[in-house]
Amino acid sequence: MTHGSQSVHPVLELLLARGRENSQPGARRDGARLGLAIEGGGMRGVVSAGMARALELLGLRDAFDVVFGSSAGAMNGAFFVAGQAAYGTPIYYEDINNSKFLSVRRAVTRRPMMSLNYLLEDVMTRRKVLDWRAILESSVPLEIVASSVDTLRSHVFREFGDRQQLFTALRASSSVPWVAGPPLEVNGQHYFDAVIFEPIPFRSALENHCTHVLTLLSRPEGQAKGLSSWLDRTIARRLSPSSPKLSELYLRQAQAYNEDVEHLRDTTSNPQGPPYVCAVSLPRATKSVRALATRSSRLLAAAAAGEQAVLAALESEWSPENNGSRPPIGPIVVSDRAGT
Repeated sequence: MTHGSQSVHPVLELLLARGRENSQPGARRDGARLGLAIEGGGMRGVVSAGMARALELLGLRDAFDVVFGSSAGAMNGAFFVAGQAAYGTPIYYEDINNSKFLSVRRAVTRRPMMSLNYLLEDVMTRRKVLDWRAILESSVPLEIVASSVDTLRSHVFREFGDRQQLFTALRASSSVPWVAGPPLEVNGQHYFDAVIFEPIPFRSALENHCTHVLTLLSRPEGQAKGLSSWLDRTIARRLSPSSPKLSELYLRQAQAYNEDVEHLRDTTSNPQGPPYVCAVSLPRATKSVRALATRSSRLLAAAAAGEQAVLAALESEWSPENNGSRPPIGPIVVSDRAGT
């Protein structure tokens, strides 16, 4: 899903103009506010990770004024803001596609299928170390979306004072009901994964006064989310005793998601604004990645497809005549830069 006419979508036009000018946060002259909204979707987040990696390696991180992430998209956003998207993307096909992170067998003994402790306190702390200090010091703020159990709406975590606050927000955004355990309590409030109320965080970007929003989707163009899977029904049953309303809303989230995707298709094909919203997704014929996928080759291919989707959206507009000193867009090369 990219712009549907020969004219450049206003979001892509702004992004490319800032890239060519090497525009820096805090020193803009265009009067716009450009946000990046990153969808997750469990292991399907490898797609938007590959998209963020392409933006990073094209040198476009500083073209954004703020980055929003939901669930796995928040993890991707964290590595992107830290300047480590290329370093963090292989986490999906090298570090968490195993039973240490995902195990259906654990559900038999009523333990969480998903281990966020393994992801946050082992992988992102010891194996592929997130440079959390870079995020705290970044002039491009990271905003992390989660679902509030108490207010029954999305909640945005921002302005992190230390590593613990940042990692707590990442945990809240990815706490899939039942799959990752009970809701996470933060300062007396309770949070589940962003999937319930805002799996695609473009609305939070608009509420943050963004005039332009680039949205990275992890599903192929035109692919609807199933209205009720076995897992969804199981999660809803587990939520019902403590919060019937939350259970009801959870079962409705697929419909709300599909409505958001349709809205994004319209705003991408027929931009009217400001505000302007443009979505990038995989080509329609691409096979989707399952949220619980573990095959390394499939996940690696999905990351590469995400990269190519961003290149396809931008490359035709970045002509040699206006490219300046920036090297031409070419194959993505994986970075091995670790955090500190």
